[in-house]
Amino acid sequence: ISSPAVDFCGYSIPHPSEFKIHLRIQTDGSITATEALMKGLDDLIELCEHVETTFNNKLKAKGIKTSDVQAQV
Repeated sequence: ISSPAVDFCGYSIPHPSEFKIHLRIQTDGSITATEALMKGLDDLIELCEHVETTFNNKLKAKGIKTSDVQAQV
């Protein structure tokens, strides 16, 4: 997922035992870093929903119930 308004996006984990990540988002100024982050998260949610729908449709086409798959996980 990319955005033309984002020049750089990266993360680091300061220490493995800490539940923290550091995000760095640099934009071209047309949007704020917060707006870029929120747009990226919205796009990621949309992508995950598409993958889930496609997966469930393929299961349905093969006659497999999604409840059967969830029970095996």
